[in-house]
Amino acid sequence: MRMKWLYRIGFLLIMVGIGREGYLMWQAHRDAALLQQYLPRLEQELIRGYAADYGNLFCVTAPHFPVGDGLPKTEWVRSPNGLSECRVTGEHRLPGGLKTGCAVCPILLKMGLIEQAELTFRDAEGQAVTRPVYRLTEAGRPLYFSEMTTRRPPVARGCEPGEKRYIPEDEAKAPVPKEGETGVGFCFAEGLRLHAIRKYQTPVRSGNEILMGVEYDVEVINPAPSLFDPEMSNLLHDIPARGNPALLPPVIGTATFKADSDERTVFHNEVSIDGPWISK
Repeated sequence: MRMKWLYRIGFLLIMVGIGREGYLMWQAHRDAALLQQYLPRLEQELIRGYAADYGNLFCVTAPHFPVGDGLPKTEWVRSPNGLSECRVTGEHRLPGGLKTGCAVCPILLKMGLIEQAELTFRDAEGQAVTRPVYRLTEAGRPLYFSEMTTRRPPVARGCEPGEKRYIPEDEAKAPVPKEGETGVGFCFAEGLRLHAIRKYQTPVRSGNEILMGVEYDVEVINPAPSLFDPEMSNLLHDIPARGNPALLPPVIGTATFKADSDERTVFHNEVSIDGPWISK
């Protein structure tokens, strides 16, 4: 009798073991299917997001160069014969003067992107005047843009005093920045892109959403050598590690997918869910 009970218990343990192994195999198959479904979607979303939204992350607003206090303000003045003449009509005042009126200039000066110089010109009364200025160096010129969003090269402000020509009325007015333009400044890289997904968690369902923890690397595209200058930490928040590729610190967060839907993935940086990490 006792042996029969031992056989029965042994049989039950074997069946439980088989059932557990079967469940684990089913769970592994389900997890693999979820990863195959959602991981490519997340990867494409990260690729698209970084390509679209991070072009100016490594740009710094700066004044028009040369910059100084009391530099000439020029305008086109129309003559009775229909031609216009470029004349000095006043001065560009720099609040705080050159010493404190350009907050980024001392840092740019240390980095060798600008230099101190003097500019001589004739004022509105025709008198020769000399003013101290900051101007671009050879190293700074390729990184400097009159419009950072479009990477438009520098354009001359105003006109050359004494120049005469026909100027249409709308051209004589100061240009109005277009919507979306970020203005003048330096850009030290083209942007960011996804480098690689390092780790990810098995997707889990929460209501009608699928959640998946992810850790990935972001690469800085075509960084300028000056991006790694020690002074750059005074201008930018995120500095990549020097290398090829130049990578930012790994990003950890949680991706949220709508179950049974192709809606765009939402990624929450620095928000992670509990669970074991799986190396890719």
